[in-house]
Amino acid sequence: MGEDLTYIDLSCTIHFDPESGCYVAFCSKLDLYTAGRTEKIATQSMVDAIDMWMKHYEKHGLLKNKLFERGAIERSVRVAVDGEANCVARSAELIAV
Repeated sequence: MGEDLTYIDLSCTIHFDPESGCYVAFCSKLDLYTAGRTEKIATQSMVDAIDMWMKHYEKHGLLKNKLFERGAIERSVRVAVDGEANCVARSAELIAV
């Protein structure tokens, strides 16, 4: 079956901030920042923040528009879909919505 999927690269940068003693993660496409005592915590916080961002705009019916504003592209592909196609990916991976 044919399915239209929206793709956006949500790569994030993570760096250690010596002033605060925390790792800071930044997702430029969504303009989101998170922080944590470890790189792992900062990364998981970013995954959670992206998930909340997407759920917020999905709830209001604006997710696709917001993703396109931030550079998402839509492609038609042939896939077998059973269940939701939503997923949150880690840094440097693509997100399918």
